[in-house]
Amino acid sequence: MSIIPLLSAIILNFGLMGWFGIELTHLTAILSSIILGVGVDFSVHYITEYQRIKKEAKENLSNISDATIDHVGYPIILDAWSNMAFGALLLSTIIPLAQIGGLMIFAMLSTSIGALTLLASALEILKLKMR
Repeated sequence: MSIIPLLSAIILNFGLMGWFGIELTHLTAILSSIILGVGVDFSVHYITEYQRIKKEAKENLSNISDATIDHVGYPIILDAWSNMAFGALLLSTIIPLAQIGGLMIFAMLSTSIGALTLLASALEILKLKMR
């Protein structure tokens, strides 16, 4: 399940690179490892809290996603915002570093939104099958 937001973030970021004509270099390739690291963190955080709340809820499965988002939504968004500090690289005169800064902002947005929407909706759809 944790692959869902990771895959979407990587596809979106490399698609954006292709759309804007940003070449794949050793600096831009580093971005995929950052996306994987942060995305796994967001996914594991969400899935762990989801399982904890599901275990406590037992039979009342109607509001698990709401409770999970209430508990982990703010920490995930806060973590994404703190990682967006790499956006300061946009001010760099070295073009590849400036590109990394912009892509890093987009990567944090895509991984956090992916974890809070795609992962949440996938778990919601499959929650009855995962009993």
